[in-house]
Amino acid sequence: MANLHEDELQPMGSWTEAVKKSKGYQDKTLVSDLIQEFKINLPNRIHKNQIIDLSQRQVHLLLVFLKTLLVKNKQTISIGDFGGGNGYMCDFLRDINPNCKIIYDVYETREIATGYNKIGKELNIDFLDTKKFGEKKYDLIILSCVLQYTNNWRKILTMAGKISNNILIMRLPLIDSNKNKYFVQHNKDKVYGLSQASWPLMLFSKKLFTKEIQKTFKIIFKLTDSEENFPCNGKNYPMNTLLLETKKL
Repeated sequence: MANLHEDELQPMGSWTEAVKKSKGYQDKTLVSDLIQEFKINLPNRIHKNQIIDLSQRQVHLLLVFLKTLLVKNKQTISIGDFGGGNGYMCDFLRDINPNCKIIYDVYETREIATGYNKIGKELNIDFLDTKKFGEKKYDLIILSCVLQYTNNWRKILTMAGKISNNILIMRLPLIDSNKNKYFVQHNKDKVYGLSQASWPLMLFSKKLFTKEIQKTFKIIFKLTDSEENFPCNGKNYPMNTLLLETKKL
């Protein structure tokens, strides 16, 4: 759970302006800090305690995972997690489903993917350069907290639809507005605060985003995550979860 706060968001007039006034996710200091944190936390991920309490985000993920598994009617499932960070969601799915073989690929920037692969071989997660997204097909694609941080979100969604029939979008910020809103997000907490990380952020118009994705996908269901919120125009919004199915041509 990670709420966004108003003092972390600096309004911008456009995506281009937000890019110019932020450091970006590929900032060298941030990349170094993330790889170091990955290395420090690795022993706890390999030798961890049993999960007891589930967050709403985990419940949403588990629901979609089990639905996909049921439809496929098999005990092996392949997942491509675009922008999946250190692959923490794979840990959770494997803990909850020990009898299922989960093939899990995380797509990250080249520097982060290279660093994580060198250190985290015991996790049995393949960290790949985002430029390779589209080369493999999957039973399920996960896009969690990623589309709002790139101007190429349409391209990512289009490619996801070509390599999987099931697309799970999580931690998606949708607002009641006729236009998308742009910000620079300043990060002050945890590992991101060490390098004073900042990057462009887009809050999607619910109307425009829904219209766009319905061109290619069928919305199977939509859920909200009340444990993770963000502010916009004096209102507090929950993050959204969408399960999409690629439309048959």
